[in-house]
Amino acid sequence: MLADLHIHTNASDGKLSPSELVKMAARAGLGVIAITDHDTAAGIKEAEQTISKENLPVKLIKGVELSIDCPGDELHMLGLGIDTDNVRLGARLRDFKEDREKRIYKMLDKVNALGYPVTISDIMMQKGADTAAMGRPHMAAALVQKGYFASVAEVFDKLLYLGGPAYVSHLKPCLKEAIELIRGAGGIAAVAHPYTVKDQTLVMQAVKEGADALEVYYPEHTPEIVAYYKDMALSCKLKITGGSDFHAIKGRFPDKLGVFAISVQLLNLW
Repeated sequence: MLADLHIHTNASDGKLSPSELVKMAARAGLGVIAITDHDTAAGIKEAEQTISKENLPVKLIKGVELSIDCPGDELHMLGLGIDTDNVRLGARLRDFKEDREKRIYKMLDKVNALGYPVTISDIMMQKGADTAAMGRPHMAAALVQKGYFASVAEVFDKLLYLGGPAYVSHLKPCLKEAIELIRGAGGIAAVAHPYTVKDQTLVMQAVKEGADALEVYYPEHTPEIVAYYKDMALSCKLKITGGSDFHAIKGRFPDKLGVFAISVQLLNLW
């Protein structure tokens, strides 16, 4: 059986609705998937309802991807198997969404000052779901649609990268809080795409703070990198997970579900 435990919907910055996504997963032959939208679990209910209504042969793991507060670097923590009704987690996710909404206006001011006229309506048109908080991908898509850049990747490379001319930070939990939120909601806290973290000491810090797992299998991880993090997971007695980080964004690998999938036999989450 194949699994993909890192997938995004239009409840955050993915392009497909939760309903479209689970149908695609079924067509791709995925038996287990995790929806892990950025700082929100808003797409989970729709996905569950579609699986039930369509009787899809897909097991859904409820998840979330939390951005961690680490100035000058980017570290993300996946929460897998969370209780989406958990009061504390729900309250913090609402805080993060409200802050993202405020952030987009600050980003908008920067982009306009740099000579790229864009309105909030232009950005809102890029949102797929009313529940989604506007973020950098929506801003980037608006700039591409206006003809200022050729691709979303180019916008990130020139304006929206961490510390870039149009970058604005947003509210993030520290490592300890993120892990406590995930565990408190009954989930497994997994360090997402560890190789993309510039300061690798942060990965070990996450382990020391109580992370339960490492995302060993990831599209950017070469066989050598996979072996490295698998050894780390085994030596630190961590669980192993993996996923595609699928967003359904043109030009970003993978562009379809199932292209990057992991045998459940390689995972040891539950």
